[in-house]
Amino acid sequence: MFSAALTHRILHVLMLALALSLATTAAAHADWGVGLTANSAAEASSGPGPTIPTSVTSACTSPTATTAKVSWSPVTNATSYAIWESTNSATSGYTSVATGVIGITWTSGNLATGTYWFEVSAAIGTNWTSATSTATAQLTVLVAACA
Repeated sequence: MFSAALTHRILHVLMLALALSLATTAAAHADWGVGLTANSAAEASSGPGPTIPTSVTSACTSPTATTAKVSWSPVTNATSYAIWESTNSATSGYTSVATGVIGITWTSGNLATGTYWFEVSAAIGTNWTSATSTATAQLTVLVAACA
């Protein structure tokens, strides 16, 4: 039928096709990394994604300011963080207000009068992102003041 060399070559091509198929869907999975190089063994590896940031707090930068400082505990291997803000509630309505934040604090721009909650997520590189943290305590901005 087929020679052993041809059968081996067909199996190798099928393994590479499978690895390429996995590589195209792996980006959707935060903890998978797939790499192919010439003459590789078509191997995939998995590692943990970043943990969720903890100890997230928000505070007014001063009693007369309308800016907030958000702080959190560092996440091992995190290369950046994203900040999420809600003016609806502690459990819904979050939108991203900052990405690529380096360090463990972020200060908002001037906030409009209202009530705010913040969450933080951690990233490792561009492919791995944690879930968001629990919400901060409510922060209220009054006309030209923060409480």
